Amino acid sequence: MLMLEDVLIVSVVFFFIYKTIEVLARRRERLMMVEAFARNPELCRERGGSFRMEILRDVYGVLRPCGFIVGLGIGFLVSWLIMPENEDAYGEHAEMVVFALLCICGGLGMLGAFFAERWLRRRDRVSAGAGDAR
Repeated sequence: MLMLEDVLIVSVVFFFIYKTIEVLARRRERLMMVEAFARNPELCRERGGSFRMEILRDVYGVLRPCGFIVGLGIGFLVSWLIMPENEDAYGEHAEMVVFALLCICGGLGMLGAFFAERWLRRRDRVSAGAGDAR
């Protein structure tokens, strides 16, 4: 059976790759924001004698890792439920079954988090727009 250490190592490697790609994407976004502020200085507000750019924080960023962790937990649960007492029933493919379930359930968890984040952002945009219309 796939050892927990192996799963943790694979998870850390994928998380490192994900965060590296995210850092590169955020750097590009920041450069675009700086260019936008340079073109339109009214976006900067003066506070306490200095100019500061107001940047919205990503409050939904925690959904993706949580969805992934929940998916891994569901994958472990399903693999535990379907594995017979005698692990030899699957033979040498037992580890592959567990790994495949972890990948599928982790991916479904991240997909669910993506759709939840998209729904929450739309809801916030609609509620902010309704507040402006009053």
